Amino acid sequence: MGPQYASSINPTYWDGGGNHLYLQTYPILEDDKRNHKQRLRQALANVRSTAKAKLGVRPQNKINPALLKEIIQSTRTVSLPITQTSTTLRSSLDQHALKVQNTLPRYATWAGDLSQQLTIAEVVKMAEGEP
Repeated sequence: MGPQYASSINPTYWDGGGNHLYLQTYPILEDDKRNHKQRLRQALANVRSTAKAKLGVRPQNKINPALLKEIIQSTRTVSLPITQTSTTLRSSLDQHALKVQNTLPRYATWAGDLSQQLTIAEVVKMAEGEP
């Protein structure tokens, strides 16, 4: 089987994104039989022909084919610029993706530690109490 093309939201120029064209990709559902390679080509052609695409240096910006291929094959639901010339998916994610830091909420259990877990009775008692 060849490369799995990603389903994408319309590629877009963001007003806050400078002169780069952004693409956000999602994994394709198994039962989706549409030709996503052709749909992506058409979407890119459509956005590159808009008035917004003709502003400033945007017409001279070229789509980075290696980065586009990497984004398509490693789908993430993050909008990433595809017109940066010498960058990789990793460096693009480092620059543009929001960093997520997971923290453990109070009273959460970790690694099977049930010592601070609330019982149903304790939760009900807390819910019935004054805020």
